[in-house]
Amino acid sequence: MLETLSPSHEEKIIPGELTRIGLDDPRDVPTIKMAYGHSVPVLRASAGIRRIIALAYLLLWCWEEHLNASKLLDQESTSQVVFLIDEIEAHFHSKWQRRIIGALLGAMNVLMPEAEVQIVTATHSPLVMASVEPCFDTGKDAWFDLDFMADEKNNPRVELVKRPFVRRGDFC
Repeated sequence: MLETLSPSHEEKIIPGELTRIGLDDPRDVPTIKMAYGHSVPVLRASAGIRRIIALAYLLLWCWEEHLNASKLLDQESTSQVVFLIDEIEAHFHSKWQRRIIGALLGAMNVLMPEAEVQIVTATHSPLVMASVEPCFDTGKDAWFDLDFMADEKNNPRVELVKRPFVRRGDFC
């Protein structure tokens, strides 16, 4: 899961050993192995790394809980997954923004290859929109904008507007 959600193939998030971060803190803290050879306690990793680790944990935990509940209820598990993520680009380097949607879809494919995944996200990043290009299906997917408008009396309002998805090419 962490490898799939990593910022790039060259910068994989690899779990390290547990460590203590101080003499006055008895907790054993997970670490991640950095590309430069050292391990860093998760608590001291960048905001983007911490966000991805939290997302990976939540995905795994939610999926396991769903499977456990399905088993207890003697029901089949679902293949439908919905992500609701506000400002998905927050704390991510531009390279990470360019691959986050594909990485999320890939992470679900790791958990359940036949999953039907729906991602609903708000973003201000054109790089996130570029990350959607390889997997955007105009038959199933949609792009909506929230536009600020004024009515005939010049009163402000917000309107949900469906936009055509325009492929603009790679942002490399």
